[in-house]
Formats: sequence, structure tokens, C-alpha cells
Amino acid sequence: MVSTLKRKLILFTALAIGILTIFTGCEKRIMFVSDNIGNNISAKYRYFDGDEGKTIYSKDNDKINIEYDVTVDKGKLIIKLEDKDDNVIWEKDFSENEKSNVTLDIEKDKKYRLTIIGEETKGKYNIKLDK
Repeated sequence: MVSTLKRKLILFTALAIGILTIFTGCEKRIMFVSDNIGNNISAKYRYFDGDEGKTIYSKDNDKINIEYDVTVDKGKLIIKLEDKDDNVIWEKDFSENEKSNVTLDIEKDKKYRLTIIGEETKGKYNIKLDK
């Protein structure tokens, strides 16, 4: 009888460790409020560890302007633009507040992905895209 109880305890412990291992690798967002409407992407958060993104389709223009206003109270935020083959067109790391813009050359009739990556960060961002 003791050995059956021991086996159940070992099984339960292994299961609990497995579940904790799975959930510690997941994205985490605390008090994360975002808008992703039209060409604007914004969010305010107490804690953000993961990623958020938007697909962009180029049509006639061969340039895109990314205007950003980033507030970083803690951690790090990364904004990057990649093409459909995951080639990085532009990437910027933020560990402090910054407001600026960048104009990039892009190809016509192509799909791009703008990704915002939070690394244990607290703050907010507002991004406006002009194509």
C-alpha cells in the first residue's frame, strides 16, 4: 500500500513539473490593452513578454514610413519589419523612451510583417505606418 501511494506521489510531482515547464515558456501579458486598427498599432501594458504583429501588403509604393513613440519603464522592446521569407528589413531595440520615424525601401506587391517583441517590459508603444 505504501508503494502505491509513493508511485502516485511521484506521478503527480512529475505531472506538476511538466505542466509548470510548459506554461513558463508561454507569452505573458499583464494589463495589456492594445489597438490594431488600420495603419496604427498601439498598446499599453504593465508586463509584456512575447510578441504582437501586423501583416502589411505593399501595393504601389516602394517606401514605407514607420513612425514610433515608445515608452520603456522596464525591460526591452523590439520593433522589426521582415519580408515573407523572414529576412529582416529593419530592426530597432528600445531600452528607454524614444520617439522618431524611419523610411524604408520595400518592393511592390509583396507581403511584410511588422513585429513588436516585448522582453519582460513595462510601458507602451504607438506605431503609425504610412505606405
